[in-house]
Amino acid sequence: MVSRENTVYGIAVGGAFALLFVIAVASPPDWLAGVGLLGYYTVGVGASHFYLARRGEAGELAVGSHWRFLAALGCWLTLGAFALFGPDWQLRSLETDVLLTVAGLGVLLVYWILEARDGYVATRPT
Repeated sequence: MVSRENTVYGIAVGGAFALLFVIAVASPPDWLAGVGLLGYYTVGVGASHFYLARRGEAGELAVGSHWRFLAALGCWLTLGAFALFGPDWQLRSLETDVLLTVAGLGVLLVYWILEARDGYVATRPT
């Protein structure tokens, strides 16, 4: 039997692939294709987590885990938008892309630490 959570994920991923198909067929300029790719991640990954977190449905993931993932996704989307539309600059000898990659990996590391801590606390005997 298909769970509600999997149905929500399936609908979100289907919408995201429809967006990718439109981008592929339309052949927009690079900046618009970049915006479409950010939209793909927003719809395909973020929409399902937002829906389940907003409704308070835990499913296989705790509600707090959905919100943490959305916070991390928001950071990654902000970094992606900055990579698309931000100025090209350097910090010492490091290019913008390198700095944004390091920032994205930092967000990933913080997300993993928070998830590991929450998982540990949830399984710890009281």
